[in-house]
Amino acid sequence: MNKLQNISTDAGIEWYRFGQKKGSLLARDAAFRKIFVEKFSERIKEFNFVINDYRYSSWVHYISKADVDIITKNFLQILMSVNNLSLLLDQSNSAFKDAIKELNQFDLSDRVSKSQLLSYFNKFVYHNGIIESCLVCSNFIVRTLSWAVEESLSSVFPQKDENQIKEIAMSLVFNETKSVFLKRQIDLWKLAVLRRNNQLKDSHVANFIKEYEWVGMMFLIFRPLTAEDVTSEINSVSDPERELGRIEQVYSDHIRERNNWLKEINPDQNFSHLIDLLKESSLVETEVLKNFQLFQFRYYDLLGRIAQKLSIDYNHLIYCTVDEISVALEKHQPFPKLSALDQRDQIGFSFFLHDGQIKMDFPFENDNKLGDLKEVKGMCASRGLARGTVRVVFDINQIDKVKEGDILVTGMTTPNFVVAMKRAGAIVTNDGGITCHAGIVSRELGKPCVIGTKIATEVLRDGDLVEVDANSGIVKKLN
Repeated sequence: MNKLQNISTDAGIEWYRFGQKKGSLLARDAAFRKIFVEKFSERIKEFNFVINDYRYSSWVHYISKADVDIITKNFLQILMSVNNLSLLLDQSNSAFKDAIKELNQFDLSDRVSKSQLLSYFNKFVYHNGIIESCLVCSNFIVRTLSWAVEESLSSVFPQKDENQIKEIAMSLVFNETKSVFLKRQIDLWKLAVLRRNNQLKDSHVANFIKEYEWVGMMFLIFRPLTAEDVTSEINSVSDPERELGRIEQVYSDHIRERNNWLKEINPDQNFSHLIDLLKESSLVETEVLKNFQLFQFRYYDLLGRIAQKLSIDYNHLIYCTVDEISVALEKHQPFPKLSALDQRDQIGFSFFLHDGQIKMDFPFENDNKLGDLKEVKGMCASRGLARGTVRVVFDINQIDKVKEGDILVTGMTTPNFVVAMKRAGAIVTNDGGITCHAGIVSRELGKPCVIGTKIATEVLRDGDLVEVDANSGIVKKLN
């Protein structure tokens, strides 16, 4: 089995498609200059790595195949000699605590000067680089282990095709421990039970917001969670007791399926170790991601204060570069025009890293040449069949488009998509592997899900009527 799918060649380099996730320009610029140019990734104990060639365009991350080969080879050797992945999580936790400790010393009152804000901003960029290095590392660990498990399975089941192998791998790594993002949904259903029994209080809603508001932050794109949002979610649940019971049944079914596969495979000690590590790595990645989201959420007030001081709104500030913000604070130079910042949000931007240098570009909108295709194919992440209307979503500010029974189409889901995923009749993504967020959450929710189509967001458009066959991995246009 070829562990490196999604390979393309450009600028004389073989590229591995790492995944499509929209992020603000500031979030990407702050991360790339620290992780790739200043090589913060080398600071991670045990799991240090270096990326020499990288590009980002149309919200898609590409890393050179040469870099991926080296990193995954080194990581696999390390992983086979460790008992657990607590070392990486400990580093992520420590980096988060250091960032919050420093944040608590900031003066964000009205009297704060631009020079002080510049100093605080530089600290934000520094801490962001450390914390996001851990996140990238956790993603490499998950992919390394996923490919190793799939390779072992292909030896056990040589007659099965690639998608069948991936489905077995998904079953093997299903974890009894519920993700923090499913816990959010369960807590919401519990609030709906209180509402049904006329016991719901404002304090219950306030506590829910305090516990989960950070979920709305991803790569600095943020949507505050309001009492109206929570009430609307609660009111959309017609039978919360049934939903809570269904989740327990879904878990029971997945655990039984996993145990049946383990009995049939009867893995040796090394294979069992790989499976256990992959199960653990998915949970560790979730916790590392939570630290990253919490960090950016906690620093939201700093960025908001910078935006206020520079007379620009937050949603425009996050589409500025690190240098543009620094120069505006230090030399009082103006920002790019708001129309240019809007274009960066709507159309995107690109980065290219080579020989330690990053080149940034702001492309014009390209004509879509794939809209005439009638279907897309991917991998079954959660089985089922659904028909509905397509809603293409790239960030949390677009999730209101998804109504009950709609088909959610996106690059890759992130935790702040869960509200829309719960409403969706099915989920379709461009990217994703056996432990991707869309796969995990769709199985937890029992939603049909097709991942890894590569082109769904280019072929499917808002309003298209489609059939999602998550038993065969095919999404067909019906209109």
